[in-house]
Amino acid sequence: MSLPVEVPITHAKADGRPGATRIPAVDCLRGAALGGMILYHLTWDLHAFDLSPIDPGTSLVPRLFGHGVATVFLGLSGFGIALAQRRGFRLGQVARRLGAIAAAAATVTLVTMSVVPGGTIWFGILHCILITNIVALVLQRVSNLVLVTLGVLAATIPLALPAALGGAGWAWTGLSDTSPATLDFRPLLPWLSPVLIGMVAGRTHLVDWMARFSPRPAIYRVLATGGRHSLLVYLLHQPFLIGLLIALYGLPETGLTPTVLLSRPRQAAEFLQACEKGCVAQGRDEQLCSATCHCVLTATLAHPALRQSLTRSAPDAMRTYIAECQSPP
Repeated sequence: MSLPVEVPITHAKADGRPGATRIPAVDCLRGAALGGMILYHLTWDLHAFDLSPIDPGTSLVPRLFGHGVATVFLGLSGFGIALAQRRGFRLGQVARRLGAIAAAAATVTLVTMSVVPGGTIWFGILHCILITNIVALVLQRVSNLVLVTLGVLAATIPLALPAALGGAGWAWTGLSDTSPATLDFRPLLPWLSPVLIGMVAGRTHLVDWMARFSPRPAIYRVLATGGRHSLLVYLLHQPFLIGLLIALYGLPETGLTPTVLLSRPRQAAEFLQACEKGCVAQGRDEQLCSATCHCVLTATLAHPALRQSLTRSAPDAMRTYIAECQSPP
């Protein structure tokens, strides 16, 4: 998933003199994106607890929604860099901000490495924000035309060269021929694009318009508060959501642990890959193998006692499903 980080916002006042006033509209936007992120992750949790039939890992609308939330966060980070540039480069402030992002990204990696070994997040949204912000800082003196051009290239190069580099070590670039096993993955390309476009937006009169926006309704104040503390919200929201679901509904009847709940999409993908590969190796038709394996997976996920067996040797009940799925209708 998708997630955020708070970028300290500074802007030039209307008369051009630098100031240190936050822009509430930017905080509100970031807070609204936080709400979208929490909603998106809640769909994963509800599906893992068998409380929703919607699988966000395979459903188009949730996936597009998640990409949209990530785009907003990255765009706002670029917007914030452009605003801060108006005050002039301050090494101490930049170092503290990047250090906070790096520490949070490392925390996410270490926690997922311990809790979900098969889906460790090693280049998720926070890692992406860290690297793209460093690139953006290097490019902060170039013209808007160059930034837009680079932004378009960042978005289109992965489409033109989807597997230009070999090996998992290059996966973070977005150009590797290897897809990483992880719960959240936001490679440099194409996700550098919204950061650069956000920088361009932060150099326009849009800043002056947003600076005049003064949110008064309570919901705006709530969103702005969340936006000012987005990094903390990001780190705490999933433990809170999972804990709340466990408190309300208990663990599913299979006794699944939070570790298994978080990694089940990964298990399902591994099961399909291994099943199809083994089926084709036996000389069967590739399309028939794909249909059979998806049939087996659907039946297995519908059987509470088998959900934890997705990556193990097939028990007798699963072999029955395999036989049924291979039988002609």
